[in-house]
Parts: sequence; structure tokens; C-alpha cells
Amino acid sequence: MAIGILASLNSGASVALKPVIWPGESTIVPKGWEIPVSGKKLQIGVPVKLGFPGFVDVERDPVTRQIKASGFCIELFDMVMKALPYGVAYEYIPFEDTKGNSNGSYDELVDQVHLKMVF
Repeated sequence: MAIGILASLNSGASVALKPVIWPGESTIVPKGWEIPVSGKKLQIGVPVKLGFPGFVDVERDPVTRQIKASGFCIELFDMVMKALPYGVAYEYIPFEDTKGNSNGSYDELVDQVHLKMVF
């Protein structure tokens, strides 16, 4: 008496398998991130909000004007990007107005990404 699912692995019958369809309706196996020819970096929109800086925080160096993003979400994202088997150049872009204040809600930030707007 057998318990479970049984299958004969060497049944001799050839089964015609269909090709795998990858995202974008392609049958070509994706190779991962390809180095962009334009040299553009992946832009990560970061909310500029008062509140809980341990979650996400954005500061701008007053001299160099460089963006310094920090907090749990930023550390987690950085670790994931480093774990990829290929390199991806990226930069954090603050979601701010011309005065350095928040440019809207989290939903508005996501809308800007969806619309492919540069902020």
C-alpha cells in the first residue's frame, strides 16, 4: 500500500513541454540588469517628511549639496542592491519642492513614479 503521490520518472513517454514565457511575453531567458548605454542611474524617490527618521530620512549637505538618505528602509534597500549578482548604479532623489520641503504624500510620490516624472 502506497501513501502519497506517485509518479514514474522514467516512463519512457516523451512529453512535449511548452516554452517558458517570461515577463514582456518573451521566450528568451532574461540575463538580469543590463548596463545602461546612456549611463543613467536608477533613481529612487525618497519622501521628505518630518516624523520618524529611523524609518527614512533625507539630508542635504549644505556645502556639496549631496543627498544623504538614511534609516531602516534605506539600509534594507542598500543591502538588497549589494546582494544582487550584478551591479546597479542608483541614486536617491528626494521628493521635495524648491524650498526643500515635502512635495506631497506617499501616494503622490508613487503617482510620480508611475507617471515617470523626475522630481
